[in-house]
Amino acid sequence: MKKNFRILSLFGVTTALLVAMLSSISAFAAPSGAVTGTITVDKNWYSNDTSANNDVLITVTDADANITSAAIGDDNTAVRNLAAGGSTTTTLAETPIVGTPYFCLNSLSLNATTCAAHASKNKADSDGGDANLLISVTVVDAANGVIRFVNTHASTGVSNDADTADWTVDIFYNYSAVDYAKTTLKSTQEPNGNTIWLKETGKDTGKFTATVVITDDSTATDYGTLKTIYKGASGNLAAGAQSGALNSAVDHLDEQALTQTNERNGVWCVKSGANDGALADDNCAEAAGGGVTYVPGTLAIVTNTGVAADTPTVKFTPTGALNSHIEINYPHDVVSADPPADNGLKALNLNTITAEYSDATPTSGATAVKVTDTASVETTGATFSNILPVTSTATQSTQPTISGTVTDTGGSGIDVSTVMINIDTDGNAAIAGGSEVDQATVVTGSDGDNTVTWTYTATLGVNLPHNFYVEATDMAGNLTYSDATPAATGEDAAVGPNDTADWHQFTIDSTPATFSSAQTGKFWDTSLSTPAEGSNKATSVVLIFNENIDGTTVQASDFLVDGVQPVSAFHTTSAKTKVYLELGTAIAADKKPVVKMGAAGAVSDLACNTTNTGSVTASDKIAPTFTVTLDATLTKKNVIVTVSADEPISGAPIINVGALKGGASSSLPVTNSNLSSQVATSTSWTGKYTAGATYEGKVGVVVTGNDMNGNSGTAGNNTMGAATLSADQCNAAHASYSSDCKFTSTKNIVFTSDTTMNDATFTSGNVSLNDSTPGANVTNASPYVTATFDEAVTVTAATFDLKSATTPADVLAAGSLSTDGKKWIYKADGLTVGSEYKVNITYSDAAGNEDKNIDALLTIKAISDTSIPLNPGSNLISIPVDPADTAINSVITSSAVSAVSTYDDGAWITATRSGDTLSGALTTIDSGRAYWVTTTDFTPIKTAVTTQDAGDTPPTVAVEEGWNLLPVINITNTNASIGNTLTADTYFGSISWVTAYSYSPVTDVWSKITPNTFATVTVGNGYWVYADAAGTLVP
Repeated sequence: MKKNFRILSLFGVTTALLVAMLSSISAFAAPSGAVTGTITVDKNWYSNDTSANNDVLITVTDADANITSAAIGDDNTAVRNLAAGGSTTTTLAETPIVGTPYFCLNSLSLNATTCAAHASKNKADSDGGDANLLISVTVVDAANGVIRFVNTHASTGVSNDADTADWTVDIFYNYSAVDYAKTTLKSTQEPNGNTIWLKETGKDTGKFTATVVITDDSTATDYGTLKTIYKGASGNLAAGAQSGALNSAVDHLDEQALTQTNERNGVWCVKSGANDGALADDNCAEAAGGGVTYVPGTLAIVTNTGVAADTPTVKFTPTGALNSHIEINYPHDVVSADPPADNGLKALNLNTITAEYSDATPTSGATAVKVTDTASVETTGATFSNILPVTSTATQSTQPTISGTVTDTGGSGIDVSTVMINIDTDGNAAIAGGSEVDQATVVTGSDGDNTVTWTYTATLGVNLPHNFYVEATDMAGNLTYSDATPAATGEDAAVGPNDTADWHQFTIDSTPATFSSAQTGKFWDTSLSTPAEGSNKATSVVLIFNENIDGTTVQASDFLVDGVQPVSAFHTTSAKTKVYLELGTAIAADKKPVVKMGAAGAVSDLACNTTNTGSVTASDKIAPTFTVTLDATLTKKNVIVTVSADEPISGAPIINVGALKGGASSSLPVTNSNLSSQVATSTSWTGKYTAGATYEGKVGVVVTGNDMNGNSGTAGNNTMGAATLSADQCNAAHASYSSDCKFTSTKNIVFTSDTTMNDATFTSGNVSLNDSTPGANVTNASPYVTATFDEAVTVTAATFDLKSATTPADVLAAGSLSTDGKKWIYKADGLTVGSEYKVNITYSDAAGNEDKNIDALLTIKAISDTSIPLNPGSNLISIPVDPADTAINSVITSSAVSAVSTYDDGAWITATRSGDTLSGALTTIDSGRAYWVTTTDFTPIKTAVTTQDAGDTPPTVAVEEGWNLLPVINITNTNASIGNTLTADTYFGSISWVTAYSYSPVTDVWSKITPNTFATVTVGNGYWVYADAAGTLVP
């Protein structure tokens, strides 16, 4: 056994002797009786769920780790005056005693080592003799520290001395204290693990334990309690230089914490400051600054044996230079508890946990041996299946057997002792204490089985429902509960006693079902996306029982409705107490038929109790049907609304008439009023609507009324097709809507109220016309005149002539009305420039509203000459449209112009002034070329131009490869367009051009234009343009 000696008290021994004694102790090699220690964890499976048993109990068994300590019973007087052959006992302070104590006279001032080798060991003085009496020492009770001294002298030797007041002995002995063992606990999630210090379970047991809590990934691994282990000078350290050994103020350091970060809020940290008072102890969270600095670097643990006499030491290596007062805060294990519990370890589902212990004194050899034990982590609990009775069923048995299967797929298997049922035995819907909670089941299977089955039998209340749920825990400690509705929409995990919606339920039922009621018009509507009960079907009756029915026992022959067997009988588990009977013939809206069981009829409830008798009169649940007719669908005066019902009505129906409402963003007014109902017959009524100017447009009719049994019927609605409903609203009344949940017009009862008309608007081309004089200018002598209306009309009269004409020409037959009736067009011909003309029309709408003699005026105006500005010198110009007369001397009339030239197909064509005329090869001016015009003054070129008629082909210009003198053509030209700009890339977009130039005679400057630069060209200017390929300029 390896022995380490700890001196607890050396009263009277000098410091020099104590130091000498401790320094003389050396480690022994493992004796032949040494045994390799073992390490175990208490379970094979654990969970990281805080509600589970997630504490790992680590146990190390190693007798060699039970280290002895040395002690001295100083100045002991027990052997004084001990007669020959006499004996006495004394009790030593430290227990239990290991081995046999020995003593020497205190006056010799020996230590344990020197006493053991001294000739006077275990000898006392007698009168006249020094250390001449041999005293034997034996252990009487090691646990309680009792030893016996026996004077072995034969007869007369009495242990005494002349100096009896001072005569004492020092007793040297070894004892066993509570020791500690260092282990490591790792997981797959935390491969570096955590240092766990185990505490010996007693002073001499050789058994060491500690517990560690397993946590999930959201919780950091707990390395123990943060403690200031060193405070003082760092020493003058260069960057990367390691300090000397620094003594730790606490024991049991967690060595695996070295793998974690050294920083503020880290697992450990090193801080520097002016002094102790500037730094908070046991703290890695205080803010930096204000005299507090966090020092980056690495820490090494030099010694950390867990033995009190061996003070742990550490060495610090700073990243940068350091010479300061420092404080090292580092986690250690608090080991005061039995067993210690100051650590945590992260582990996830299916992780492996490994506990490691290094035994320095194994069975043989001096090399340490590492021993391990492993366990697994499971975080998913058991699942439940095959639970009987099926929920929401019934049985006649008063002692039903409840059964099911529990499965654990996570690996640990089921703890069979935890499979328990919680059941409402008295049928009061609650599961509350006593014999209803945590009742043991009979389990087939063993602990650790992945699948077990269970049964439970009890006497339960009759004709009552009973709720229950089952719970089970796997071997890892995960607790789960059964769930009766695991597939329900929005379902959460079952939580047992706090989740009644997930409880299982069955009924013990010994009585047959009975008729409860019946209703006409009710049917099961399978056309809905989620089928549900519908209303107002004249061929359907629903029969309602007082409990759930077994639908497999339902058939049409079981029933009679007013003595007639229905065509079909339908039952659904969505309406468990109801049977829907489809009749072969429709019944009257106010009919109350009698529903009976047929002669051979038999229907069973869920417990198989059979019903073969019963009769009930159905209540009237069919709403009245209203038929509504209108004597007109378009009116400027009145509409008569006639209403008839298929059954007597309580009072008169309400006939509501109002503007049709649109969706939420509709601007239509919501004006409603009820018409006075005039009784025509006992089941028919009329109401009169009078049109007014307060509302123009569609009017909706809605008729509502109740029959004599309070069923409300409706015909029509006053909402337009723009409104969108939710899916639930669409399902609730699906017959009123289209497949995309929009209102359709089939439910609208509609007429149009129209009492007014708006005047037509007149145009000629892009010129607006009105009846103000003089009429708007129109430059086309053969213009189109258009009248536009805001509703469909019929034009009944039309004239067009000079404003002054006393009998204007009738043009009704010459005009044309569009197919929608909203546009009338007339084309005039041969109008005189400078004259004013008037158009006059009369028209009416479909409601009979008429506008008479609505007119407009227009004046025919000549097109003004195009004017191209010139400057003295050479001007590069173009004319945007062809002149009316292209002869050069008709276009250019100024005598100041001395020459005109153009460039075509690589050659110049020129005309020069000779007297009053320009003559030469150039004889015409048109829009297809650009021209150089040389003049001596500012007189512009003024010329009449042609217009681009509808039948004319738009102009184009042939472009040669190389340089071209090109114009800027604008077929929409007016004189005002001269000087307007066009984007060059757009204008030249039909040719492959490289560069263009314009010229200013004012500045004598050429301006370069290139593609893709957002440059512009100007109407009235000409341009040199270089093309890298022949093409056609399409303006």
